[in-house]
Amino acid sequence: MVKHLTALALTLAFTLSSSLSGQEKLFEANDYMNRDLYPKSISNLSWRGNQDVFTFMENNALIQKAAANPEQADTILKLDQLNGAGEKCLAEPLKRFPSITWMDNNRFNFTKDNAIFTFQFSDTTLKKINSYPDDAENIIVDEKTLSVAYTIDNNLFMAINGETMQISEAQNPDIVYGQVPSRNEFGIDQGSYWSPDGKLLAFYKTDQTEVTDYPMVDIYHRIAQTDPIKYPMAGMKSQKVSLGIFNPDFNEITWIRTTGPENQYLTGVSWGPESKFIYIGLLNRDQNHLVYNKYDVQTGKFIKTLFEEINDR
Repeated sequence: MVKHLTALALTLAFTLSSSLSGQEKLFEANDYMNRDLYPKSISNLSWRGNQDVFTFMENNALIQKAAANPEQADTILKLDQLNGAGEKCLAEPLKRFPSITWMDNNRFNFTKDNAIFTFQFSDTTLKKINSYPDDAENIIVDEKTLSVAYTIDNNLFMAINGETMQISEAQNPDIVYGQVPSRNEFGIDQGSYWSPDGKLLAFYKTDQTEVTDYPMVDIYHRIAQTDPIKYPMAGMKSQKVSLGIFNPDFNEITWIRTTGPENQYLTGVSWGPESKFIYIGLLNRDQNHLVYNKYDVQTGKFIKTLFEEINDR
């Protein structure tokens, strides 16, 4: 900690001495929160579609520069113009320019109050495309279609063009859909995966009925309360994980036909680029035997094994 603060102090001292034309200034404790000494940054920097131009936000406006001539800056959209375009679809005017994501050369999207909007430069229109409820969790937005997968409690839902579909209807709270299994092991950070074309959703179903409750303490109350979680202790019963593919066009689920122990890990989930196949790593609980397989998403059938790894360590 002392080393980091010393390095920070030296850096700031050098910056101050340079900016004050050789005058020296001692870095003091009250300078630690001095915003004038913060490094400058560029807000919401991104390329505009497949063009050689980039945009960023400055003074509540969207600024554009060309890579070939970064000295020339053009203001392409101001906050009041964006609010004017959204007069009919915004619940209330935006107070600041939102963080945007370019969809192509002509359109960007942004999220405001659980609603997803797109702005189109060709006709300067702002449209509300989709939304999800306030109690939604594990939110995954498809970049192309702007469809949304999310969970409420232990069940999985989908929003397409503002219409809601319920994918699962589990009454048992220990049957969980669309959430991260195995306590975020192996780099897993989400419980559902949109296909590349945005038409299908792969998701985890986790059966925790045989997993022991582990007592955790919730200290955010006047008197601490117990808040148990499901934690598979070594040598005891573990989760049973399966992977489903939901097709909203037919409102049906295809279950991937994995084989092996019911308490094995399903990891490394990855879609093929044409959205026809999905790849899953089957890993035993001892974590010393991995088989990486290819499956057909329409039938759930096994296609072939890409590779296998065995290592006692």
